[in-house]
Amino acid sequence: MENWVAETLRSNGLSDKAKLVAASDESIKEIAHQPIYDEQAFKRSLRHKSKLTQLLNTHLLLSQIVSVFLMQNLENATALKFERWGLEKKVDLLLALGACPPMITEVIKQINSLRNKVAHEFGYKIDPVDLRRIHEKFPREFWKELDEEVSFSKTMFVVTYMFEEDRRENAERLLNKQKAFARLRIALDGFQQQTS
Repeated sequence: MENWVAETLRSNGLSDKAKLVAASDESIKEIAHQPIYDEQAFKRSLRHKSKLTQLLNTHLLLSQIVSVFLMQNLENATALKFERWGLEKKVDLLLALGACPPMITEVIKQINSLRNKVAHEFGYKIDPVDLRRIHEKFPREFWKELDEEVSFSKTMFVVTYMFEEDRRENAERLLNKQKAFARLRIALDGFQQQTS
């Protein structure tokens, strides 16, 4: 399998260097920002009264996002077989690659920890302390900026949305980097022709 950048460019008709260089910044952004999940369906799932259901749906979606995020950033993602890794190990790899901000990785690890408690401690109930532990991973002023009481479901939405935005911005940087390399290759080819 090709790496994510090459596959994405090929599937969008931009594998040719000249076509890639001619592509507008807006079209690169549009490709990079293609959603990997249905945001409206996720919002509906967070309306469920059970915090456990909200947590499990969020955890599942975060795991899906981190897998795509890793595929974007690894030259040969299939070599690691990370599909069977836990969420925390995948997030640690993203952090080690420098692909994801440390703050969001800490938040995701806290959510993963909560999910593990629910899964392995019979009868565990999600309570306000669990929400506070997640909120504490954010800068102090973050929640004040929203100027409202932030429920468990809103917190799950915010974390997932932020992580997906980080993934999209990373995808855009990777595609623009490839576009810059294509420009350089064309310029070098022109230079070599002039000096031959």
